[in-house]
Amino acid sequence: MHVEFKTSKLKKDCENLERAQARWGSEAARVIMRRLVQIQAAECLQDLTHEPPIRRHKLTGNRKGQYSLDLVRGLRLILQPLRPDGGPDLTSDPSEVTRVQIVEVVDYHD
Repeated sequence: MHVEFKTSKLKKDCENLERAQARWGSEAARVIMRRLVQIQAAECLQDLTHEPPIRRHKLTGNRKGQYSLDLVRGLRLILQPLRPDGGPDLTSDPSEVTRVQIVEVVDYHD
């Protein structure tokens, strides 16, 4: 799957182990690195299982159209499916999504 990042800072923080450890802690940093590899290896969003430990799930409310992947504790990796033209894809089935944007790493439960 093709992966983009919402900001260049987020890209650097997610792809650099030392930066990820400083921002989210060492356990979360390792899981973030693992999730990025899993996302890139997937052919489509549906390949990322809805079962633990990845637990892909669709979000609602002000995050409608986005998906969340479990990291550690309440921390989540938020994905926005993208259309081929780069715009947000709010309606496609996960089996049709081959391009995503990493929006943020957050605990939205707080």
